[in-house]
Amino acid sequence: MELWEEYGGFYDTVNTSPPYRAMLHEVYRELRVKDGDTVLDAGCGTGNLCKLLVSGGTARVVGIDFSPTMLKTAADKLKGSGVKLLQMNLDARLALEDQSFDQVAAVHSLYAVKDPGPVLGEFYRVLRPGGRLVVVNPSPWARPPGGGLFGGSRVARMNSINSVIFQKGMTKEFHFLSPQRLLELLTAAGFKQVRMKPTYGGNSILATAVR
Repeated sequence: MELWEEYGGFYDTVNTSPPYRAMLHEVYRELRVKDGDTVLDAGCGTGNLCKLLVSGGTARVVGIDFSPTMLKTAADKLKGSGVKLLQMNLDARLALEDQSFDQVAAVHSLYAVKDPGPVLGEFYRVLRPGGRLVVVNPSPWARPPGGGLFGGSRVARMNSINSVIFQKGMTKEFHFLSPQRLLELLTAAGFKQVRMKPTYGGNSILATAVR
């Protein structure tokens, strides 16, 4: 929690990164959100994707995150937008009803959970049949901070946290997943029609799947 609380205080400096902004728009396109859809942003952080999701239609958006600091920033940013923000731990069973979402997005959140398998199982549970999942996750070949990882921020504190994240990924404390491993996890959770491609300047994998 301490790592994410510190990160939350200045995370939005990532919005200055063209690869980050391009990645969010790519996620938005892949979700294929229609008016009236209900979307879950799992690990919503400071609400950047949530803001994009409600910018062009009438989708109902729920953002969940474990960090109070991240959620406070998101709440300030999304005031009056209709986005519902909830504090939840992705490592636990989500306090969300079965088959209650048309789309689920998990952008740079899966890597930090204890075990990605059960988390993907929860995403499967809360998706309606035919619902879409979009996951963005760092790849094993992600470059270290300063070379583009997580936006390559020039802010010293941002780079400091990113260095910690990178090292945890390299030592496998965090889950920087290969395409093959991500495919295995998604398939084991029950997902079908899995597609993958590089994103975020080649540092991450964007995977789409259908329940």
